Amino acid sequence: MTVESLGTVAAKAADQPPRTVGACSSSTVQSKRFRMAPSPGDPNYKPSENPAGKEVLISLNNGIGVYAGDGDAFILSPDFAPGHRVKVCLVEVPKNCPPGDNRGKIYTLRDRETGRTVRGIDSWHLCGGA
Repeated sequence: MTVESLGTVAAKAADQPPRTVGACSSSTVQSKRFRMAPSPGDPNYKPSENPAGKEVLISLNNGIGVYAGDGDAFILSPDFAPGHRVKVCLVEVPKNCPPGDNRGKIYTLRDRETGRTVRGIDSWHLCGGA
């Protein structure tokens, strides 16, 4: 497994991550990178037609990491880039998880520069998974 960088930026001040469903905070995109190859720059790379597609990890400087699919062309574009300010909102928390397993939270990231929104999950596996 390889990880390909789509760019990173130095950390800037960020609010605390939202902790309750419906809560939002401000942050900045720190990096975008692929969880698995092939990735942009590889000669045979093609974005997925399915919005869930291959996984892009979007790291925010408030500590949140969100997996999203590369089928959304906005995620791959320079219009959603490291350094962009985002409004991050917690939209869903899984239920019936084992004690201490907090994976599976779903967030939306609204790019404050473009107004476009990305939706993603904080873990490759849901709570109780691998």
